[in-house]
Amino acid sequence: MRKVIYALSLFGLCFITQKATAQFSPYYYNKHEVGVSVQGGYLGLQNSMPYGMKSDGGTSLGVGLHYDYHLSRKFSVGIGGVYTMSNAKYQTSRLEGSTPATDWEGEKFIFKYRASSVNEKVMLNQVNIPLTVAYTMDNNLYFRTGVQFGLSMTSEVETTFNQLETEGYFPQYEVTLPFPEYSAFGSFGTQKEKRDIDVNTRIAWVGEVGYKYELAERQNLYFGLYFDLGLNDIKKSDKAANTASLVWYKPIPEESRAEVVKNAAYHNEAYKLKSYAIGIKVKYGFGL
Repeated sequence: MRKVIYALSLFGLCFITQKATAQFSPYYYNKHEVGVSVQGGYLGLQNSMPYGMKSDGGTSLGVGLHYDYHLSRKFSVGIGGVYTMSNAKYQTSRLEGSTPATDWEGEKFIFKYRASSVNEKVMLNQVNIPLTVAYTMDNNLYFRTGVQFGLSMTSEVETTFNQLETEGYFPQYEVTLPFPEYSAFGSFGTQKEKRDIDVNTRIAWVGEVGYKYELAERQNLYFGLYFDLGLNDIKKSDKAANTASLVWYKPIPEESRAEVVKNAAYHNEAYKLKSYAIGIKVKYGFGL
């Protein structure tokens, strides 16, 4: 019995020694690695804006979970789930226009509007699923690239009209009416409109370059610069939206009044929502 115990002890010691030697061997690697990440950077729009608007850019922040399967010490394939909160901003310094309209009594007139500036922001919350391949060099520099699918969670657009003023010119009477309590004419100050929007699944080409720092056995810290280039327009068209102008006159005959309707540049037919992002990403990974 004592010989059996000695033999088992010797076998166990050899196994542990062999395992430890393999882990510190330059040829040893963990096939499975899971990790968590945080990222943040600049979000820009690839398309031009309607109504003479110019993009100011925006921000993109995200947190993620990742799994990588190592084919060798240098090559790996990965999948993940990254929740991102992004916004894109654009504005015009001056808005002025006019459209033909009819009041609630059937009188035709010219509806005129102006604003000192119009600011708009699109906010997107998405769950992204990246499918990537990575290559790690002997000096621990790594490169990663692949395709990413973005699933929309909640999205909205917010439009702000600063110093909005409207008036109605009736050419048949050669008179301009500025009575807001009756005809939606007058000075309205700052007006803000927020709407929920629905967007399509986003497809993007993603890439990352950085450095892999080995914290301890089976533990790695990755510092990288990433890019995210959208490949498709994710805006869903809203056929019910009035895209003729940002501001328009809506008569309500049954109530003998009218109201000013503020539209969003997002609903213009020429608007396309196609974005890109660049930034910094930090990931902690541990081998299984």
